[in-house]
Amino acid sequence: VYKYENFNFTFDYYQIHIDDRIALSETITVDDIPGVEGIRFFTNVVDTETEGFDVFASYDLGNFRFSAAYNKTETKVVNSPDPSVFGIEETNTYETATPESKLILSSTWSHDDWFSLLLRATQFGETERVFDFGYGYEPSQVYGTEWLVDVDAQFTLTENVAVSLGVNNLLDEYPDESIDDISYAGN
Repeated sequence: VYKYENFNFTFDYYQIHIDDRIALSETITVDDIPGVEGIRFFTNVVDTETEGFDVFASYDLGNFRFSAAYNKTETKVVNSPDPSVFGIEETNTYETATPESKLILSSTWSHDDWFSLLLRATQFGETERVFDFGYGYEPSQVYGTEWLVDVDAQFTLTENVAVSLGVNNLLDEYPDESIDDISYAGN
C-alpha cells in the first residue's frame, strides 16, 4: 500500500493451493435406467493452484476521482484425476473458462455532497471453452476480449439515504457467438 497526497496505490499478490477441491464431475452416461441419459455429482478429486495479483490506483483531482484496477489470475489443475470423473470439460472450467485478466477504469465527478456521476469501463480478458462430445471430438473456442461501459448517477437525499440511477453495458456489448461446432446443443 502506498499513499501520497491525493494518490493511492495498492498491490496484492496471492498463491493458493487447494487439495481435494470440490468440483462437479463430468457427465457419466447411463444406459440402463429409463429416462436417464447421464448423471453428475460433486466430488473432491481435484487439486488446484491459483496464482495472481491485484493492482489498484486512484487519484483525486478537485471534484474528480480517477481510478484503475487490474487483476490477473491463473488457476491450474495440478493432479491427474480419473478423466471419466474429472476430464477435459471440467479442467477447462477451472483453467481457461474464466478471464485471466480484468481491467477497470473509472472516473467519478462529485458536486457538493448531494450528486455524483460515475463513468466506468471494464475490460474482460479472453476465455476459452472446451467441450467433450465423445469419441475424441473435443471442439474448443476462444472468446475475445470485451469492453463494457457503465454510467451511474447518484443523488444523496439525506445522510443515510441515496438514490442511484444507472445503465450497465451502455454500448450493448456481448461475447462472441459460439461456433457451429459447439452451438448445436444450445451451448
